[in-house]
Amino acid sequence: SIPAQSSETVVFDTNVPAGAEVFALTSHTHQLGTYASIHRMADGAEVELLHESFDWAEPPFDVFQPSLTLAPNESLRLTCQFENPTDDAVNFGTSFYDEMCFLWAHYVEP
Repeated sequence: SIPAQSSETVVFDTNVPAGAEVFALTSHTHQLGTYASIHRMADGAEVELLHESFDWAEPPFDVFQPSLTLAPNESLRLTCQFENPTDDAVNFGTSFYDEMCFLWAHYVEP
């Protein structure tokens, strides 16, 4: 939930199967999303910025050649920042007037 007339930052960590070969990443928000990033994490610490977007409508589709292979102690961290200039709280949902924050990790399992 993003309160009226405020900003909010959301952070999610997600695991990809150990040994998976990640060949592309992108993020997704709706119109209140002002920033999204995906970091490679190791043992809970940020190691490398893999994806960054300042455009909710057309986030970059980052392709990795060669693919990134994640170790058993590694994960991906998605961070999304939102600005809500409206007089209403905005909640998660699939409508254009709702908000969301997610990533697409395209990978081949080991």
